[in-house]
Amino acid sequence: MASGEWDCHVRCPACGEEITLGARLRTDMKRMVLGFDLAPVHAHIAEHHPESDT
Repeated sequence: MASGEWDCHVRCPACGEEITLGARLRTDMKRMVLGFDLAPVHAHIAEHHPESDT
């Protein structure tokens, strides 16, 4: 089983601030699974855009 971890940088569509997400790739039994840690996005929205319902 191979795996890798890296950072993925995205920008908030509302304010343009860069948000860094942790990403992880796993390969197992002929499958590749890519997962992102979305907690930084939720934290950014809660802190900088509390008026948003999402």
